[in-house]
Amino acid sequence: MGKFKLNNNVAESATTLGNVETMLGDTYATAKKLYDGIEAMKWEGESRNHFHAMMGIILQYHKELDEVVTDIKKSMEDLHDAAENYDTYYAIKKLKEIE
Repeated sequence: MGKFKLNNNVAESATTLGNVETMLGDTYATAKKLYDGIEAMKWEGESRNHFHAMMGIILQYHKELDEVVTDIKKSMEDLHDAAENYDTYYAIKKLKEIE
């Protein structure tokens, strides 16, 4: 039985997702400041209400997207770790004994 290997795309994908996660955090912080700042502005009317609602949707989208990216990144890291430790798993050791 040969060694289980993944190509480098898994590790690279996890790194890329980490970068995306950072960028999402930065854009979320900017959007949150803008959203919170709307309350302090002397801006009234329908356009303010529409903008405020739109920013609320953007914040919700960012939060949900960040959660998904975090979960996918963790899955990619776990997959990479599993591949690295493949030969140490009890079931794999037992299978190798059969050969």
